[in-house]
Formats: sequence, C-alpha cells, structure tokens
Amino acid sequence: MPPQIRVLTAASGLALSALLPHPEAHAAQAPAAPVPPDHAERLAKGQGSFDREIQSLLKEHCLKCHGGDKVKGEFDLSSRESLLKGGADGPSVVAFHPDKSRMLKMLRHEEEPFMPEKKPRLPDAAIEAIAAWIDQGAPYTKPLVEGKKPERDRSQVTDEDRKWWAFQPLSHPTPPAGSAPHPVDRFLSAKAAVKTAAQGLTLAPKADRRTLIRRAFLDLTGLPPSPEEVERFVADPAPDAWPKLLDDLLARPAYGERWARHWMDVARYGESSGFEQDYDRTGSYHYRDFLIQALNRDMPFTQFVQWQIAGDEFAPGNPQALAATAFLSLGVFPTQITINELERVRYEDMDDMLSTTGAAFLGLTVGCARCHDHKYDPIPTKDYYRMLSTFTGTVRSEIELDVYPDQTQKLKAQWKEAHQRLLAEQKRVEDSLQPTLQTFVQNELPKRVEPEGWTVWSPDSSQSSASLELTPQSDGSFLAKPKADAKPVARETFTFSAPAPSHPVRAIRLEALVDPSLPNTGPGRGAKGAFQLNRIRLQLQNPSGTLTDLPLSTATADFEQDKESRSAASALHGKPGTGWAVGGKEKASHMAVFGLESVLQAEPDSRLVVTLEFQG
Repeated sequence: MPPQIRVLTAASGLALSALLPHPEAHAAQAPAAPVPPDHAERLAKGQGSFDREIQSLLKEHCLKCHGGDKVKGEFDLSSRESLLKGGADGPSVVAFHPDKSRMLKMLRHEEEPFMPEKKPRLPDAAIEAIAAWIDQGAPYTKPLVEGKKPERDRSQVTDEDRKWWAFQPLSHPTPPAGSAPHPVDRFLSAKAAVKTAAQGLTLAPKADRRTLIRRAFLDLTGLPPSPEEVERFVADPAPDAWPKLLDDLLARPAYGERWARHWMDVARYGESSGFEQDYDRTGSYHYRDFLIQALNRDMPFTQFVQWQIAGDEFAPGNPQALAATAFLSLGVFPTQITINELERVRYEDMDDMLSTTGAAFLGLTVGCARCHDHKYDPIPTKDYYRMLSTFTGTVRSEIELDVYPDQTQKLKAQWKEAHQRLLAEQKRVEDSLQPTLQTFVQNELPKRVEPEGWTVWSPDSSQSSASLELTPQSDGSFLAKPKADAKPVARETFTFSAPAPSHPVRAIRLEALVDPSLPNTGPGRGAKGAFQLNRIRLQLQNPSGTLTDLPLSTATADFEQDKESRSAASALHGKPGTGWAVGGKEKASHMAVFGLESVLQAEPDSRLVVTLEFQG
C-alpha cells in the first residue's frame, strides 16, 4: 500500500455564486466619453457622410467579416449599436473621438491586425472620410444588414438570464393520472400515449423475473447474477422480493466499484500525468477509493461536493477529505516545465480545474467563457475570471496520508512483505527459464525469423555523436573507446550505414560483447560494465538519399534488467528513462533480436542505416 497520494490544497470558500452575480455586480462600468455640445449638428453631418460614402466603404471592405457572412473577433458593425459595443478586445469605435478609436488605427496600419485583413491598405482619402465620420458621432441612417436583430450584450447577466434552466431548483411535479403503480411509469405512459398517436410506438411488455434480476445486477454491480441467485429470485413469491434484491445489491461493495467508474470519467481520472513523459501518479488510487467508499457509505451529496473542491478546508484532519480534494489535480499536467512555460502552464491548469468543476457540479461549460462571453449559457467572461481567481491559491503537492489511522504502518509492512515474496517467486521462475530462453534465442529463434540463418552486416560507415569513437574489429564488431581528451557524457548516439542486404530482412540481431578494455570487461562502458540502449532505429536510404523509417514491432533478449523500463521492448520507442539494460549480469555478452513490422526487400543501390541511442 503506497503511502503517498497527490492532492491539492484548495482555496477556502469557493465562490460558486460568481456564476450568478447580483445585479449591481456589473454596475461599475467605464465612464462614457463626454458628448460634445455640438453633437446634434455633428450627427446630422455624419448621417449625410454615411449615406454618401461611409455605408458603401463599410459594406465593400468590412462587412463580410464583421457582421455579414461572419463575425470575426466578435466585432459586428452591421448596426451602430453593435459597432459601438466593440468586439472581444473591447470598444473599437468611440463616437466623436477618432483618436481613441482602435478601428481607425488598424485601418491606418498603426496597430495590428492591419485592416482590411489580407488586403491592401485603404486609400488615404477613404480612411480620412471614416475618421471624419467617427468625429461626427459615427451615425447610421439604417443598418448595413436589413432585418438583422442586434445581438444582446452577453457581458450582462439579466433577471431573465437567472431563469436559465441550469440555475433552477429541482421541482416535484405531480405524476399524470394513470393505472401504472409507480409514478415514473405514469410519466412514461403519458409520454408513450403521445408518441403512440404520432409515431405508432408502444411500451415494451413487462419484463419477466429472469430479465429483471439480470438488469439489476448489471446496472448496479456491472456483474451478471449467478445461476443460483437467478433461481432463488424467480422462485421467491414474497411481494417485497424485488426491493430486497435491490437493497442487497446496493449494500454490496461492487455497487460503489461499478458506479465510481462513471464519476471517474466525469472527474477525468487517470493514474498518470499524460503528455510525452506520462509519469505514473502512484497515489491517485486513493481518490478512486474515496469515490467507492463515498457511494457505498451513502455520503450526502453536499459533503461529496465540498470534499472534492475543498476537502482540506472543510475537514483538514480527515485523510479521506484530503484524498477527495485530488479531484482538482486529476487533469493532464506536463511534468517537465521550463521557466518560460511556467505561467502558461499555471493558467492551463487552473482552467482545467474550473472547467471540470463547472461541468461536474454545475452541468455548465464554464470554460467557454475563458475567451469570450458564453454564447449559450449566461456566463460572461468577467465571471469566468472572477471564479478562476478562487483557484489561484490551489497548488499541486504530494503528501503522505494516514488513510487508516493507527493501522497504516502495520498494513504497509504487511503489503511490503507480501510484495517481496511475490517478487522473489517471480525472479525464481524467470531465472529458471533463462537457460531455455537463451538456447531458444541463440539456436531456434534465428531459424524461425530467417530460415537461411543470420547474415553478418558489415557497415562501411560509422559515426558517434559525443565522447566515444568507434573502431572496427576483425570479427565485424565495433569497439567504443573514449576520444582523446573527451569527457564522458550521459547520452551517446551511434550511427551505422552500409548497402542494404539483397535478400529479405525480417529482423536485426544486436550483440553486446565483452572486451578486456571495457570497464569490468563490459559489455557496456557504464559503471560495472553496464549500458542502457534507449532506442534502436532502422531506416532505408534510397538512391536519391531519402530516408524512410522501418518500424520495429517485436523485441526479445537473452537477458533484461527488468520487464518494464529496462526491457528490450522499451528500446523500440525511446521513452525517457527507459531502454534495454543488463544490470546484474555484466561481464557477459548479451544479444537482442528486433523484428521488423514488415519484411524488408530493398531495391538495388539502397542503404540500410541503423541508429543506436544510449543514455546513462
């Protein structure tokens, strides 16, 4: 039982009410620009300018992207109201103030993005006409698109928005009249009556008892009933046999195990971090166990929600509450971050927390409001960032939990003892199979992979990348020796090239050989003669010089340091920290066979390129 769990400390008092702001929450708007005393005269002149020139300029150069076929950047100039409202970056036109109007700066190419987009700059006369029209108040005599209703201001939450279905409390409607004994059936019967008249549908016949028990088992536990359980239920004449069966299933541990899976999908549960490295999260299973126990113990839903969002605040001394708070950290997370990426990754992480919280507990896609006022739900962008601010005190951390008070150390010791026994037995079995496996790899496998046997491939070109040089030997092998005055490095790449064999190639065998000049006689140059082949790569170079990867699909070795991160198969992918290694059996030659995904039949004058990447 690993002692650690990755949990997050959550900010206290999460302001879920930020999604439903009070009316005065948006009262503090930026003060409007003062209206000049001669505004009436200016507006009258501007209307004439609009009819004579501005209307046609906007239609020809601007409307297609901003209110006609589409609305880019949320900036719609099809009406004066939408023009003055502005777009995603705020107001673009300030009436009577061309010097404050961003749209004019973009037309003059003083500020990016230059407009019109991907087209030549407008003539100076046209730009100055638009500037004069803005100075006159940017009036319209009619919308640029007839019949188009102005979009409502989604940055404001109105009383009507607060009637949105997702914000309404659960109701208790009266079931329709009918003969069905259960109120749910009466709702279904009433709906079926309408559907029957319209589409000729009818309700399914009543299920027999064998069908009922099978449905109940699969729904509540995910497992089928045993034949004995089916016969016992079918033969039970008691009127409460069905409720008793359901109570029995709900009391079984399998109920929580089955239904926790559905919430784990909502919570984006995973036992690794994702991205390229995808490192394991060794303690994440504690969150899974919390869900199972919460369901099996009938935890109140209010507590279920509170503990997952801020369990460390509601019950700081409770290990289960801390395990529940891991809900916030279950999303994918890059475990290798440079200083330049830190702020971006931080905001991506908080967005993941907020978006999942909204989807899981509110049924709302809150994350859409990160970039713009939500197009469907009444969630302005400003409310998104108000709610996001509650997560700014949330940090990822890994802490040790005493999940079972006064028992954890004892249980850990028991687990370790049992685990060591299993590992010892695994090693005993594997060691007993090694002679047979080595005989198979040396004698039988070559016959099966290549009936004609192995052909020694003799590279005519070899290259090393760092501190070693490769010296050809009389037997066709290469000896790696340190270059003069070169310091050892953690990574080294060997590249070999030679004409591709004319016969079909199904596999390549790599032999790591001992030599007196190597540390501890090798076969590697690492401590005690170890090596770690991080990746082996095959490529075919055609006569024109183009390289094509030859995918490898299988890997077998006479010895592997372990079956996971130090196996021959781990050298197929080059994942950091993995690769074929023979630690524990140095001072002996070893071999690995890598099978090609497809048989290679090279064309004449092609070359085979083999790259070996070492680390450690």
